[in-house]
Amino acid sequence: MKHISAYPTIWQTMPYALYMIDQLENESRKATKDIILKNDDILKKEISEMTLNVRAISVLDKQRNEHTVTDFKQQILNLKGMYTGVFLRSKNGLNLVAGEYTTVRFYLGDNQNSVITKDRHIESIHGFSCLDFEIEDGLKITHNNSNEITLRFDFIPYSFMSNFKSIKDFFKKQQQVFSSKLKGSLES
Repeated sequence: MKHISAYPTIWQTMPYALYMIDQLENESRKATKDIILKNDDILKKEISEMTLNVRAISVLDKQRNEHTVTDFKQQILNLKGMYTGVFLRSKNGLNLVAGEYTTVRFYLGDNQNSVITKDRHIESIHGFSCLDFEIEDGLKITHNNSNEITLRFDFIPYSFMSNFKSIKDFFKKQQQVFSSKLKGSLES
C-alpha cells in the first residue's frame, strides 16, 4: 500500500509540507542582530518613507571612529518604517570588528533622494552628503557573534486620511474647473 501525505488546509496555513518546517526553522536560526535605527529630525518632519541613492554605508563606534562597510555597492534603497514589516538585511554581514557601535551613516548620491511624509507628499532631498541614524540601545559585536544584521527604521506611519488624498485632489481639481467656468460665464 502506498503512503500518501495529506496536508489539510484547515489546520495548516503554510504552503510547505509539515516535515520541512523544522528544516526551515533551523536554517533561519542563524544569530542575526536586529537593530532599530532612529533619526530625531526625521521623526519631527513626520517622514514615513525614504528613497535614497546610497553611495556607501559606515558604522560609528562610541569613540566616533568610522568603520566603512566594504562590500556595499552604490544602490537606491527604499526605506520604510517598522510598521510596514519592510527591513534591510545584510547577507554577508557588515564585517565589523568587536566593539560597541552607536550610529549608522548613509552617504548619499547627488540625485534620486526623496522622502514621503505621513500625508503622502513627496519631497526631494538636496544638500545632504550623509544621513545619520542612531542605533536604539546600541550594537555590541563580540568575536563569537554573527555579523548578519537586520536594519529596521523608526518612521512615522501614514495618516489614515492620506489614503483618500487622490480622491480629495480629484474633487479639488473639479472644483477649480467648475469655478473657472462659472467665472467665465459671469464675465460674458
